[in-house]
Amino acid sequence: MTEIFPKMAGDFHKAAGKITVEQLLAHTAGLSSNPAFQDWQKSRMEVTKIALKEKPSAGFAYSNLGYIVAGTVIEKVSGKTWEEALKEEVFAPLGIKNFGFGPPVGEKAIRGHSHGSPAPVGVGGDNTPLFGPAGRVHLSLQDWVLFAQDQIAGAGGSGKLLKKENYLKLHTPVSPDYALGWGVTMSAGKPVELRHDGSNTLWYARIILDLNNRKGSLVVANSADENAQKWINRVTHACKEGDR
Repeated sequence: MTEIFPKMAGDFHKAAGKITVEQLLAHTAGLSSNPAFQDWQKSRMEVTKIALKEKPSAGFAYSNLGYIVAGTVIEKVSGKTWEEALKEEVFAPLGIKNFGFGPPVGEKAIRGHSHGSPAPVGVGGDNTPLFGPAGRVHLSLQDWVLFAQDQIAGAGGSGKLLKKENYLKLHTPVSPDYALGWGVTMSAGKPVELRHDGSNTLWYARIILDLNNRKGSLVVANSADENAQKWINRVTHACKEGDR
């Protein structure tokens, strides 16, 4: 972090200054799970500076704050907003066209739900913008499939975004079963399954990719309550049973 943000480095805790991008993506940077509530309206750069003043903890701890800092890194290194970088470096090469940042908009937009009621349109329909890099992207299932297919193809050496060794880096666990943004199952020393669940408390999404058999499942509900999660589990199980 000191190399990426040299002008702010004097304010960083000594240990936080040594945090790497890989640690941010693997949730091993030792940052807290989320920014303090009073900082939610601040810029990502301000929140990054605050986060790196603190002494980091040790070990794995899932951290939205770490991905917020990673978004700041993208903006500092690329000179673009993280949204622009994502569109140019990921979405465009994969042909992903139906996406947005924040809640879906429009009269026919599907809305997330809380306690059985649709979320409000606008600010209350998603995470606050600060959390963007940690989970404020929406896209169609068809477009999400394009991303999933590329992760599977990349593991086999034919991905559109990266070299095979870079996909392997993304997919190889840093802690026992977690890589760089992926939960991972290993077999014979190589990744064979990638998975992740995500939620903004109004939606729930799950992705599971079988790298050996080159197939997977993407399951989404526009609710994240206990009942929705039960159905996510049932559908996931049905997909796996169907493969048999």
